[in-house]
Amino acid sequence: MAFQWYMKAAELGDIYACYNVAECYYQGDGVEQDFERALHWYLIAAEKGDVQSQVNAANAFYLGQGTKEDHVKAHQWWLKAAQRGHLQSQKNVGANYWNGDGVEKDDSWAAFWYEMAGQQGDPQAQFSTGWFYMTGTGVKQDKRKGLKWIHRATAQGFEHAKQWCRDNGYSIY
Repeated sequence: MAFQWYMKAAELGDIYACYNVAECYYQGDGVEQDFERALHWYLIAAEKGDVQSQVNAANAFYLGQGTKEDHVKAHQWWLKAAQRGHLQSQKNVGANYWNGDGVEKDDSWAAFWYEMAGQQGDPQAQFSTGWFYMTGTGVKQDKRKGLKWIHRATAQGFEHAKQWCRDNGYSIY
């Protein structure tokens, strides 16, 4: 019953109803599961600025759910969500630039997006940001700044950062 109401509101252009219709199709909730229709409605909501729909559209393009796999489109949608402050999208965009996945490899943009995610408190992104500064990859080398970022990650218990400190002769805190 909820699906019918969501669909009526979505057809009238309600952004949240578009997202909910997409979710119903994606989950098979009240309607037969259909990834292609889910993506259709995610894209409508995403174009209207719904961040979670932008993320879900990116994920669909990346995984090829309801469409052919397209890492360029995935990157474009994650970038829109990252610019709006979506943490996981910031990390995905950073990884895309680092790996040249769906976009030309660019260490400075990779460092930028990991730092944006690190500023939100993500320990993996904090460690990555620290590594960029420690090595001077994509940024001007600044070991003091790099170690501060890495220590932020260790303070949250991020084991990879702790191991890096042990392996490189730095205190964990």
